[in-house]
Amino acid sequence: MLFQSLLVISTILIDLSEFETAYDLMDRIMPQVLECEDALLNAQCFSVLADSLVGLAGSSQEAERREELHRALEFMDRAGAEFARLGDGGGRAGVMGKKARIMDYLGDGAVRDEVVKLYVQLKRAG
Repeated sequence: MLFQSLLVISTILIDLSEFETAYDLMDRIMPQVLECEDALLNAQCFSVLADSLVGLAGSSQEAERREELHRALEFMDRAGAEFARLGDGGGRAGVMGKKARIMDYLGDGAVRDEVVKLYVQLKRAG
């Protein structure tokens, strides 16, 4: 229950554009979250970590922005893997939608197109 509460607080912080605080909070609790072996909680936490990094990237210089976006993609991949473990196509689709937008920004059209195809498949199946 504590971790879910901190997850909600981090989500609120993101909505308030307090991206660094949200990231720091989630980063500090992730080792304990992973010990719980709760796939849904893991997926949600990885997704919030990714969202906070995307927010941070919005106010960063270009080199740092790209690094933050690549780290966000790593967290999205981990969130997607946890959603897949749960059989949650909707959760995976949400992650794929975010990932496609980032890949588009980064200029990787080939990967973006593959991600969009997977997104469409997941939405149709869900």
